[in-house]
Amino acid sequence: AKRAPSEEGAGKAMCQIIECSRSAGNLIGELLDFAEDGQRMMRVENLSTVIENKLSLLKTLVGEKFEVNYERPLSPVSVSCDQNLLMQALTNLVQNARESYADGGAITISLDTENIDEVVSSLHMGARPGNFARLRVCDSGFGMNRDILQRAFDPLFTTKSTLGNSGLGLSIVHSIVRAHGGFLTAESHPGKGTTISVYLPLTENAAQATSAVVVEPTQTTSGIYGHNERILVVEDEPSVRELVSSMLSALGYNVTSCACGNDALGIATEQRFDLMLVDMIMPKMSATELISKLMSGGVTLPSLIMTGYGPGAEADGQAVIRKPFDIETLAQAIKTQLPKAARANQPEPF
Repeated sequence: AKRAPSEEGAGKAMCQIIECSRSAGNLIGELLDFAEDGQRMMRVENLSTVIENKLSLLKTLVGEKFEVNYERPLSPVSVSCDQNLLMQALTNLVQNARESYADGGAITISLDTENIDEVVSSLHMGARPGNFARLRVCDSGFGMNRDILQRAFDPLFTTKSTLGNSGLGLSIVHSIVRAHGGFLTAESHPGKGTTISVYLPLTENAAQATSAVVVEPTQTTSGIYGHNERILVVEDEPSVRELVSSMLSALGYNVTSCACGNDALGIATEQRFDLMLVDMIMPKMSATELISKLMSGGVTLPSLIMTGYGPGAEADGQAVIRKPFDIETLAQAIKTQLPKAARANQPEPF
């Protein structure tokens, strides 16, 4: 006879269902936002210039144990895109490549163009004939087997509990690329690494693209914005908490993080912080409830609320940063919210 599942097992299963539902909900919200405002934010860009301007930040984000190489095209590669969303997709791909190694390794970003004919387009889901920019992110890490690879872009599938994971980041990349009229291909072999290729339609008039002026490494691209100001990050999703903390550390801030409001109450009462970056929706205690309890306890802490919900989301007058955000958007938001006393001696990075 079959045994009834234990209460503990049922609880874990329910937690997984809730986590998947939350992740899928956030993804849908991002796509709806893009569908509403996407045409307004689209502009023709030289994709090579966009990548080069963000390269130093990507290198800082993945850390010193990783070598990030960029293989540049010989001529401009012009696409119509939302630059912030596209760089979010690239950041996710680089983060996934980083996680495919146990202890450091090489990540290669390459950009070129390719003409896709009828035969080739029939081999890839969502593909169509035409001229495309091809952006590839390659690693030689753990890789994925065939079963995992077939589900890698599924928003309800994650391998976050295993090495060489793909996680929700790939489904977000897939959605962003599809919203730009492009498609993705993936090649991976266990123990040999993974290559993700992003195909974006080339614009017909390359002269429309932003001129190819590469920003040399400065304070804006070197990742140095803060002067060791103390920031408390409160986020229940481990992968998001780790990514945001890494961004802030790369920007020059002293970061402490925790997973829930109760932990944040204890930490913020015992230690001094210049700013709290907190997720709007968390189990047991929301961001606004946390802020209210801190104030009731005599702790006045400037706060910035992270949310994947729309512009009308209730934040009780608190400053809000919309997910997903890139590192420069985060830097600007932090700079705006830090108390004047904490940033009086900071140079202007923008």
